[in-house]
Amino acid sequence: MKTKSNTLLTAGIALALLLSAGCASQGSPVSGGQSGAAAGTAPENKAAEEKTTIVVWGGVPEESGPGDVIRAFEALHPEIKVEYYRYVNDEQGNLKLDTALLADDDIDLYYSYSDSLAVTRIERGVAEDLTPWLEKAGFDMTENYGEGYATHNGKVYGLPDSLSNIVIYLNKDMFDEAGIPIPEEWTIEEYREIAAKLTGTRNGQHVFGGMMDWMDTASFLLHVPLLGPDSFYKEDGTSNFDHPIFRTSLEFLQNLMVKDKSHVSLIEYQTSQLTLYGEFLNGRTAMMSAGLSLSRYIKDRNTYPHDFVTAFAPFPLVEAGKPNYGWKGLSNVIMMNKNSRNKEAAFQFLLFAGTEGQIYYAKAGKLPSWKKIDKDKVMAEILGPDAEEIFDLESFERVVLNPKSKFFFNTKFTAYPQIIKIWQEEVEKVLGGQQDIDRALLQAKERADQVIRAASQ
Repeated sequence: MKTKSNTLLTAGIALALLLSAGCASQGSPVSGGQSGAAAGTAPENKAAEEKTTIVVWGGVPEESGPGDVIRAFEALHPEIKVEYYRYVNDEQGNLKLDTALLADDDIDLYYSYSDSLAVTRIERGVAEDLTPWLEKAGFDMTENYGEGYATHNGKVYGLPDSLSNIVIYLNKDMFDEAGIPIPEEWTIEEYREIAAKLTGTRNGQHVFGGMMDWMDTASFLLHVPLLGPDSFYKEDGTSNFDHPIFRTSLEFLQNLMVKDKSHVSLIEYQTSQLTLYGEFLNGRTAMMSAGLSLSRYIKDRNTYPHDFVTAFAPFPLVEAGKPNYGWKGLSNVIMMNKNSRNKEAAFQFLLFAGTEGQIYYAKAGKLPSWKKIDKDKVMAEILGPDAEEIFDLESFERVVLNPKSKFFFNTKFTAYPQIIKIWQEEVEKVLGGQQDIDRALLQAKERADQVIRAASQ
């Protein structure tokens, strides 16, 4: 384990950052942060009458970034009015969006929050190929986002507005008391040893070494970092559950939650309806694995009072020197409706939201994906004004702002939602003591291959 040793865009599309807030109720369109009623009032002058109105659908509450993005964009482009409609990013919410897109319901732009949803919308013919638009604007995807941005058949259909990566949050006070340096790189075995060492009684309270959201993080735990793209599939399209990494993943989780008891168990997690941030901030666990969005709870000391410093470590590797792919990588893709009647105006907003506008999401714990953004400003927005008191800034910069992970995008999605659900169910049975690992792997393979065959017919 290694430990601590010591443009903006081209002139044709240059945009200046302006900050102002906006909000509206969920499920109603907003423009520039105004209420639905204000957005629907009659224009007061000729300039207002000449405005082009574009409609954007997204899954993020407007007070968590979209309202600010809209106000900043409209200040730069007074000739364009933006209405934002918030849909809930769940099964029903995505069905609502897809129905509206197929009904040609005046949507100009929309966000897709998973690879499979984006590909489905491309194949249904409701996504504009942005490749010629970007070429005309002189916008190079690699220069602006690096490697790992999504394409479909070699074409670009959206811009990612954030960079997601699972990290390990650490209670630095507990690490210091135990004499454990903040890890810069570590393996799953080193993680297991440290978690066991940190488990015990502290100030009269039982403390677990760590905690994971088994259904989310644990379901993608080790196979994604090791295998990267399309890790659930073999080359021939069948499921990949007979790959040794899936056994390693189950053994790792079983060791932590069942054998070592260094992590909150599945049963306690479910029956007590625990939250990662709640257990971490009340000092009941020394580590938690999660995305950056949970940082917003840590900086909210009024609601979640605590007096320890939070540090950051990368997710542990299966073996030192092995590949280390980040999950989910470049995500939250803003796409243009192929049937939009306002494509020029929509592209202007898409370009702003996918670059300079990303800074307005940082306060909600979303890490910008745009490489040219000011990292000092990102750190200030994500961590808040009391950052030096609450966070270990050096580990944050090293792990979060400059990750060593490789990023990627998936290309195979046959029965993808069903496969994820099958794996989660088999993981749950193992961690709940209902079946052994051999049976879980056999069941996962057989069930996944069955749904793949059914979906391929």
